[in-house]
Amino acid sequence: MFYLMNHRKYHWVDSLAPQADTVFGVKFGRLLAMHHTCPVFLCIGTPLLYGDALGPHIGTALKNHGIDHVYGTLDTPVHAENIEYYRKVINQSYAMPTIIAIDAALGTKMQEGYITLRHGALHPGKAIGKSIAPIGNIEITGIFENIGQRNAESVMLHMGEVIIQGIIKNLKKK
Repeated sequence: MFYLMNHRKYHWVDSLAPQADTVFGVKFGRLLAMHHTCPVFLCIGTPLLYGDALGPHIGTALKNHGIDHVYGTLDTPVHAENIEYYRKVINQSYAMPTIIAIDAALGTKMQEGYITLRHGALHPGKAIGKSIAPIGNIEITGIFENIGQRNAESVMLHMGEVIIQGIIKNLKKK
């Protein structure tokens, strides 16, 4: 999880807007089209906190839809303590992979429920003061004001579904 700082570089999708999964899918598809190697999904977070479970929730759903190149699920989460291990596994398993890093982010109350996408590496662990090397070629984040708040589970599930459907639609096109 990290704090969302410079928001001008990001594509923003309101997860509550009509057709949010289609809007997300178009933006994701454009970013994915810039790469010509196998997409590998690195879904970061822990199922111990509803908001921070966004990555593992998405990873589990992608695996359940038959997508093979997924790291980070509810059963085997990728988090600050083991991300370097998974970085090595991915680099040893794939020749120049396109890593799509998915994580929760902290933002303002007005940003909550938005999904951001951008071309570039994700900086995991910023919100908890961790110094973890950036990872990925495409960053996808779901924004929470507070990952421990009472409605974090419903926000996480809603944003997760938008992201999952947008990714699946794009992978079926290939």
